[in-house]
Amino acid sequence: MSKRPKSAQKKQIDIASANSQKKTNSSQLNSQTAPSRRTFWMIAGCGSVLVLLVGMGLIANRWLVESKINRLENNCEQAIQSSDWPTLERLAREWAVLQPESVKPWTMAASASRAMGDLSGCAQYLSQLPDSAPVEAFHELSLLQMESLVQPLAARDTCVRTLRIYPNDRESSMRLLFIHSMLCHRDKVVAEVKRAFRAGADTRATYAYLFTANWITFANGSKLNQFWIEQDPENEDFLVAALTHEALYRVVDNTTGGESSRKDSELPENNLQTRIDGLRSRFPNNIELRMIEMSKHLQAGQVDELGKLLDSPTDKLKADNRYWRYQGWLLATQEKWPEAIDAYNRALTLCPVDFSSQNELAAILRRTRGPAESQSMQTKANLGIELELAFLKASNFESVSPTDYGRLADYLELCGETDLSNGLRKLLR
Repeated sequence: MSKRPKSAQKKQIDIASANSQKKTNSSQLNSQTAPSRRTFWMIAGCGSVLVLLVGMGLIANRWLVESKINRLENNCEQAIQSSDWPTLERLAREWAVLQPESVKPWTMAASASRAMGDLSGCAQYLSQLPDSAPVEAFHELSLLQMESLVQPLAARDTCVRTLRIYPNDRESSMRLLFIHSMLCHRDKVVAEVKRAFRAGADTRATYAYLFTANWITFANGSKLNQFWIEQDPENEDFLVAALTHEALYRVVDNTTGGESSRKDSELPENNLQTRIDGLRSRFPNNIELRMIEMSKHLQAGQVDELGKLLDSPTDKLKADNRYWRYQGWLLATQEKWPEAIDAYNRALTLCPVDFSSQNELAAILRRTRGPAESQSMQTKANLGIELELAFLKASNFESVSPTDYGRLADYLELCGETDLSNGLRKLLR
């Protein structure tokens, strides 16, 4: 019998040793894995129990909250039946804390405050209403702010919020247009008119606000702003608007065939200028103050004074069509016809219904290019001037006749505002 080679024997021993080592490692691994698995399942089990307990706790808490809400709602109803307004307010406030996105507790608290004569508290509760509240609740709030609390800026903000939630709400749009007009915020008037048209919140009066935005002032405008000033003496909007309505209010002179003219200010001329200077020193960037002064110099034919005000305009001033109309008038006095025509065209680009610019531009075109070139511009201007008188004679925009609104639709079309013209015609039908 032959002996195995030593190398084969050694190889066999190595293999046996390796197999033995593997068994040892496997045994050790199994011994380590078993506790790890037990730990994992213990943790998982504890986690499941914890999740179950939390879930049960949340359900129990929700049940307790809902039970308390139901109890508060029932108690609020009982307080209403017994006219116990202090209790109603207290309970409704508790309810609102638990359910702030609910409409009912806020309206109940507001009703309680109103019943107790606390209109400020009523407005505070209504201002907490969620967006899901009915539009009538927002109407109540803005009317309360506007009339009872004398807070026109708060009423304005409420109208803006209402129109964000209810874009086609006509009542809020009309109230917002009134506030903007009383504050002489002409650009905001135009912006709301166009928004209302797109959203379907327009009425006939919407288009009247558009047509009159550049020149309308109201007989009670100064007094109303003075009343607001008593509540907020340092407010720039109120101070400037009060002076604007007083200085630029137009009246219809029936003795001269119904021509419109500026009403003489109740203040002497030097006192008016003193007020303008005083406000301009406080609010140097206010455009309406600059426009009051420009209009005053233009009416008086004071070319040099007007030229100084037109010099070095800001970007904001150049975005106002009235600046370019005054610039056109000044250039026309200097017989700089091409520059004047360009200025008037820029005014009409910014405000297509500026009949004063149309009328003055027509005169320049007639002088420089002949009657044929000015005819269409003069036709538009004449209709605009006639409509100005019609709106000035009316006690309010609602009293303007359907015939005149029809003529306004024609005017808008002549001015290139075809969509707005069609919108007004649709309302008239």
